[in-house]
Amino acid sequence: MEQCKGLVGVYIHNLKDLAGEQSSKGANPFATFTIGGDQSKKLSSIVKAYDPPYSDSKAAYKHISDNLSGWIEEAVRIRTNN
Repeated sequence: MEQCKGLVGVYIHNLKDLAGEQSSKGANPFATFTIGGDQSKKLSSIVKAYDPPYSDSKAAYKHISDNLSGWIEEAVRIRTNN
Protein backbone atom coordinates (compact mmCIF):
# COMPACT_ATOMS: atom_id res chain seq x y z
CA MET A 1 0.00 0.00 0.00
CA GLU A 2 1.32 3.45 -0.93
CA GLN A 3 1.71 5.84 1.96
CA CYS A 4 1.19 8.99 -0.17
CA LYS A 5 3.88 10.96 1.59
CA GLY A 6 4.43 14.45 0.22
CA LEU A 7 7.73 15.96 -0.79
CA VAL A 8 8.53 19.64 -0.38
CA GLY A 9 11.63 21.71 -1.04
CA VAL A 10 12.74 25.01 0.46
CA TYR A 11 15.48 27.20 -0.93
CA ILE A 12 17.62 28.25 2.02
CA HIS A 13 20.04 30.54 0.22
CA ASN A 14 19.08 33.57 2.28
CA LEU A 15 20.03 32.02 5.63
CA LYS A 16 23.45 32.82 7.04
CA ASP A 17 26.01 30.04 7.41
CA LEU A 18 28.46 29.67 10.31
CA ALA A 19 30.68 32.33 8.76
CA GLY A 20 27.76 34.78 8.49
CA GLU A 21 27.67 34.53 4.70
CA GLN A 22 24.61 34.07 2.52
CA SER A 23 24.91 31.81 -0.52
CA SER A 24 23.28 32.35 -3.89
CA LYS A 25 20.15 30.45 -4.90
CA GLY A 26 20.83 27.17 -6.65
CA ALA A 27 18.86 25.30 -9.30
CA ASN A 28 15.70 23.38 -8.45
CA PRO A 29 17.02 19.96 -7.36
CA PHE A 30 13.78 18.26 -8.35
CA ALA A 31 14.26 19.24 -12.01
CA THR A 32 16.92 16.56 -12.43
CA PHE A 33 14.70 13.64 -11.39
CA THR A 34 12.05 11.99 -13.53
CA ILE A 35 8.87 10.18 -12.55
CA GLY A 36 8.64 6.53 -13.50
CA GLY A 37 11.60 6.80 -15.87
CA ASP A 38 9.63 9.11 -18.20
CA GLN A 39 12.13 11.79 -19.26
CA SER A 40 9.30 14.17 -20.15
CA LYS A 41 7.81 14.13 -16.62
CA LYS A 42 10.07 15.87 -14.14
CA LEU A 43 9.64 15.55 -10.39
CA SER A 44 9.64 19.36 -10.27
CA SER A 45 6.25 19.30 -12.02
CA ILE A 46 4.61 17.96 -8.84
CA VAL A 47 7.07 18.98 -6.11
CA LYS A 48 7.15 22.63 -5.17
CA ALA A 49 10.37 24.31 -4.07
CA TYR A 50 9.52 27.37 -2.01
CA ASP A 51 11.72 30.46 -2.14
CA PRO A 52 11.50 32.81 0.85
CA PRO A 53 10.89 36.34 -0.48
CA TYR A 54 13.33 38.00 1.93
CA SER A 55 17.04 38.77 1.61
CA ASP A 56 17.42 39.29 5.36
CA SER A 57 18.41 36.02 7.05
CA LYS A 58 16.13 36.43 10.08
CA ALA A 59 13.11 37.36 7.96
CA ALA A 60 13.75 34.42 5.61
CA TYR A 61 14.03 32.00 8.55
CA LYS A 62 10.81 33.38 10.07
CA HIS A 63 9.00 33.00 6.73
CA ILE A 64 10.11 29.37 6.48
CA SER A 65 9.17 28.68 10.09
CA ASP A 66 5.76 30.33 9.73
CA ASN A 67 4.87 28.51 6.49
CA LEU A 68 6.54 25.09 6.62
CA SER A 69 3.59 23.19 8.11
CA GLY A 70 1.25 24.55 5.42
CA TRP A 71 3.73 23.66 2.68
CA ILE A 72 3.93 20.11 4.03
CA GLU A 73 0.14 19.78 4.08
CA GLU A 74 -0.01 21.04 0.50
CA ALA A 75 2.68 18.54 -0.56
CA VAL A 76 0.63 15.69 0.92
CA ARG A 77 -2.48 16.89 -0.97
CA ILE A 78 -0.50 17.09 -4.22
CA ARG A 79 0.94 13.59 -3.67
CA THR A 80 -2.49 12.16 -2.85
CA ASN A 81 -3.92 13.55 -6.10
CA ASN A 82 -1.10 12.22 -8.35
